Amino acid sequence: MLVDSIRLTLILNTPIWYTYEDIKEISQRVTVCELTVEMNNLQKSRILMLLTRVFNARTFVTCKSNSAVGVSAQQSSNDENGDCLDAISRSGLGVRRQWKFDKLNGTRKLLLDGRKAKFRICSYNVLSQTIMEHTMHLYRNCRAENLLWQNRWQRLSMEFDSIDADLFCLQEVQDMHYGNYFMQFFADKGFGGLYKRRTGTKPDGCAIFWRLSRFSLVSHDAVNYHVPNSTLDRDNVGLIASLRLQEGDEKQRLVVANTHLLYNCARGDIKLGQLAMLLAHLQLIAGTGNGDGDGDEPFEPLLLCGDLNSTPRSPLISLLKQGKLRLERLHSGQVSGQGSPVVGPLLRRPLLPAHLNIYEPTCTFQQHQQRQHYGSPAVIGHRIPLKSSYKFPAGEASRWISFLSSCGSAMVDHIFYASPRLHCIRYCSLLSRDQVISSVGFLPNAYCGSDHLPVISDFYYFFK
Repeated sequence: MLVDSIRLTLILNTPIWYTYEDIKEISQRVTVCELTVEMNNLQKSRILMLLTRVFNARTFVTCKSNSAVGVSAQQSSNDENGDCLDAISRSGLGVRRQWKFDKLNGTRKLLLDGRKAKFRICSYNVLSQTIMEHTMHLYRNCRAENLLWQNRWQRLSMEFDSIDADLFCLQEVQDMHYGNYFMQFFADKGFGGLYKRRTGTKPDGCAIFWRLSRFSLVSHDAVNYHVPNSTLDRDNVGLIASLRLQEGDEKQRLVVANTHLLYNCARGDIKLGQLAMLLAHLQLIAGTGNGDGDGDEPFEPLLLCGDLNSTPRSPLISLLKQGKLRLERLHSGQVSGQGSPVVGPLLRRPLLPAHLNIYEPTCTFQQHQQRQHYGSPAVIGHRIPLKSSYKFPAGEASRWISFLSSCGSAMVDHIFYASPRLHCIRYCSLLSRDQVISSVGFLPNAYCGSDHLPVISDFYYFFK
């Protein structure tokens, strides 16, 4: 291969189109070439993917623009034709994730005339390299070169670029990669970031990144789910960031929570306990102290994202959406909907140790004296009116996946939101297991850097 460098320059008034075969022919004839192309973001991403394939992931590609319009603009023309810009949609293999638009009721249509800001959020489990190397049986159908960190990082960073979100909630970010890869990458793109490593000896954790031109950090909190001398003995964590929108005034706040709950499908008791702890902190941080007055909101606009290791129709997700879950006759292996081969024992009650002072029926912090009289509540609940940004017709939820390995697949990654002032405009649709395998293959692969797919949603934030 003679070509070792390609400079891809975007000049909107000088279109010259190159097909995959054109690029292959050029690569055999010249040492350095310049492609002048007119394209939208979707077309640009596909050309970049073709270049990567032609030069076997060794080509250095720089992108410049002679126009203020276009590639750097958020939610650019690729959005208009309904295509997302995730790795699978960019692969050119015929399978695309489409934007699905949320319907507006009459009240929402009226709100559209008000002052608002549009933003995009992405939640993505990026697969810790160390965890992957300790569970290689999950990736026996993957090519060895697709499991190398440098190759995975190249694909992950390309996907971050093309998704072009304003907020990223990432899980399984390896601690040794956070500073040198993730934070450096996002800082160069104009983002701020937070990171919380899992407790104990676990090598990974959760990260939140926000575009500094859109948000500033007000405060943050980390939630450790490990409680010594209790059944909550796992090292998972949650991370909460309270942000201020740069548009509007200082009253425009957005609280973002990111978490990765326990994977073990037989230990639903621990998953519920971890979620209850996160909800207690989230309600405390996002609470406004209002709710009784005319027009007052009890919570700041908030987003709850992450790998919840629970499927859309599971009891755990029902708790988030319905605000309560009855615990009687519910077995530990039934909580997450992951199809545990072990139903397990009935859930023990209470789920949380008494010294945490969390009242389970509302997942709120209480005084120690009050906590002693709660007994063993048969209900766990919360007060946040959460909605999922992903909508599934009845009977179809089990078809779509956000995680795929050689040993299983499921939809376990979620974006929830709450507030009359937040409206989900659209979400990037998911694919079935067969669609993913028949197009790009098992995850990770030559296109996707993780064993998860990113979940992505666009929102309107209506100003007060």
